[in-house]
Parts: sequence; structure tokens; C-alpha cells
Amino acid sequence: MPRLSRSELADFTVQLAVMIRTGLDVATALTSLCRLAGSKRTRRLYERLADDVMAGLPLSKALAQHERIFGATYVATLSAGESSGALSKVLEQLADLLRAETNLQTKVRGMLAYPVLLTGVSSLVITGLVMFVLPQFARIFEQQGTPLPLLTRTLLAISSTCASTVWIWLPLLIAGVVGLFFWRGTDAGRSAIDRAKLDLPIIGGLLRRAYVARFCRLLGIMCQNGVPMLECLSILSRSIPNRLYVRMLGEVEDSVLNGGSVTEVLLGTRFIPGSAAEMLATGERTGTLGSVSMTLADHFDTEAESRLRETLTFVEPVLTLGLGFIVSLVVLSVTLPMFDMATFAK
Repeated sequence: MPRLSRSELADFTVQLAVMIRTGLDVATALTSLCRLAGSKRTRRLYERLADDVMAGLPLSKALAQHERIFGATYVATLSAGESSGALSKVLEQLADLLRAETNLQTKVRGMLAYPVLLTGVSSLVITGLVMFVLPQFARIFEQQGTPLPLLTRTLLAISSTCASTVWIWLPLLIAGVVGLFFWRGTDAGRSAIDRAKLDLPIIGGLLRRAYVARFCRLLGIMCQNGVPMLECLSILSRSIPNRLYVRMLGEVEDSVLNGGSVTEVLLGTRFIPGSAAEMLATGERTGTLGSVSMTLADHFDTEAESRLRETLTFVEPVLTLGLGFIVSLVVLSVTLPMFDMATFAK
């Protein structure tokens, strides 16, 4: 069975949290969820969970049998909340986390839809004009003896070169894509790609904010529910899909094992903004690390969304103008010789 989407997992978590908070036991709540399930796939999953819980398994153990579906971080966080006797509270906090991430993901997709569609359609139009339409008109112009302007000759040369060398660059392109796919599966490849993602202009900053928001929210959830710090760090290291952050959390764990503080490493890393690290350090000293982390998570979620909106407000008109300019050049390369041909005909 494939992994549940964020929205499906958020719905499951919210409904389960509400039922448990109203006094239902876990088995009864899961049985009720079976009736509310929107598909046969989820209904069968909830039935298995209900059967496992009624057989005496704790909810976390029942979920652990389906870790591939729920995700290791979700299962581990819920298990920690169950151990601390705050299952309902942890479910509500996990629901907030999932809702925040789902909302951000939906907004990102909505904001990127127009630029991606515009780029894709424009690329197809430009390729079609240069590779197929322009050469056809070029033959007509040659038959009429019409001299071709520099712009038309340049685009024809590009088209001719691409067509004549397709047997070279197409296999190389395919081999490069396949090689990148396999290299990405290696430790060195994943680390290099994760580093490159963080160093990308604009996108790197957005990813950093999203990772820090997730780190802070999960840290806050677990600190507020009394999860031991080493267990908390172990869960966090599985929650962020970037090896550089995982390595940083490993260093934090080593610091705690050696008697140091949680924020000692964070203050010296480039992966957590300095102001955030200082606030976390203050929270650790004053015993308010959980609430400070949750506040920072809200801040970085809002900031990531705001930066994305500002970026797209700038990128969309620039992209439209740039692609419009390129299409105009291609159209001019066809129309200019036509005007010349009409002039010579007179």
C-alpha cells in the first residue's frame, strides 16, 4: 500500500485527535474512522489498525507495522507522545504540523503553476518554430532568391546544427539523465545534491526556511510532551530530507552525549539562522525551549510563504517578458524575409 499523502494523514490525525479528546478509546475511534474513510484503501488500513489495537497493541506499535505508509517520523513522534501520556495533545500538534505543511505545499503548487505552464508551452512553441516551421519557410525564400537577414540565418544555423547532431547530443542527454539518477542513489550523490539545493539562488533560501520550520515544530512538540532530548534528536534526524541537516543533528546529539547543550552546535552552524539559534539557546536556558520552538516554527512558515510570494511577483513578469522576447525574435526571423520578398516582388 502506498504512503498516505500529507492531506490524508492530516485528516486521519485530526479526526483521531478529536475522537480521543471527546473520551472515545483508541479502538472505538479507529472503528469510527473506518466508516468515515473516503476510499477502500484507507478503510482497509483503518480496519487493520483497529484490529491490532483491539488485540492489545498500543497505537504506536500498530502504526509501526505500517511505517512505510505513515512515515518513520510520524510513528516515532506519536510513540513518544503515547509514552508521555499525552496522546491526544500530540495528535493535535501533529495535525497542526501536517496542516501547515499541506497549506504551504498547496500554495507553492498554486503559485508555481503559471510560471511552469508558461515556460513549458513557450518552450514547445519556440522549439516547433525553430526546428520545423522556420526551415520550411527558408526553402521558400531560397527558391525565390530572397536574401535572408542575419537573425534568420543565425536561427537556421542553430536549427541545422541541432538536427544534424541529434544522434550525438540525444544519447549523451539520455546517458546523463540515467547517470544522474543512479548517482543520486549513492551517499556522495545525495549529499552533493542536498548541498546544491541549499546553495541555489532563491530556492535554497526557501528550502532552508521550510527545513528550519519543520525542525522547530517537531522539537517543540516533543519538548512540550517531555520526550527525552536524545530520543527527540533521533526522531528529528529522520524528519528532514536533507543529509546536511541530518549531519548537523548528529553533531547536536554528540554534543548532548558529551554533556554539552542542544544549542551549542546550532549557534555555530550555517543551516540555522543565527537569530533563531540565539532564541533557541535562550529557551533552553530558561526552560521554555518547547514554546520558543513552536513560535519560531510559525515564524519560518510565514516567512517562507511570504518570500515565495515576493519572488514569484518578481519572476512572473520577468519570465513573461523574456519568453515573449524570444518568441518575437523567432517570429521576426520568419516575417522579415517575407517583407523583403514582397518588396523585391514590387
